[in-house]
Amino acid sequence: MGAVQPAHPKLKVRLFRDRAEFRRINPGLGWAEAFYRKPYCQAYYEAAEINPCHALLHEAVHQLNEEVTGVALAQWLEEGLATYFSTSRMISNRLAVGRIDVNTYPCGGWTSWPPAPTWRRTFATAV
Repeated sequence: MGAVQPAHPKLKVRLFRDRAEFRRINPGLGWAEAFYRKPYCQAYYEAAEINPCHALLHEAVHQLNEEVTGVALAQWLEEGLATYFSTSRMISNRLAVGRIDVNTYPCGGWTSWPPAPTWRRTFATAV
């Protein structure tokens, strides 16, 4: 198991002006809105979006895990952590970890948390 590195190189981010520039420079990404490929976290910023940092934050969690903690996690846990942090709300420019932002993927369209009684029943019987 890895350990947090007390000194590590600065983390690198390529932040594109908008989605169009991001897609033009990174063709063939399918549905991806950002990605991390060492040493860069690559994303775009759209000020008009409700949560413009969502995709960047998701990929930054992968970057932090890889380059700072060095912990090799199971893929489901790696994605779960990235999703947990990236679906948290931004309040006064601060991340409110655990306060779900229903405007982020995969939460888009939910109006409450937990999302719905039928979803809760489905989840309860699936685990």
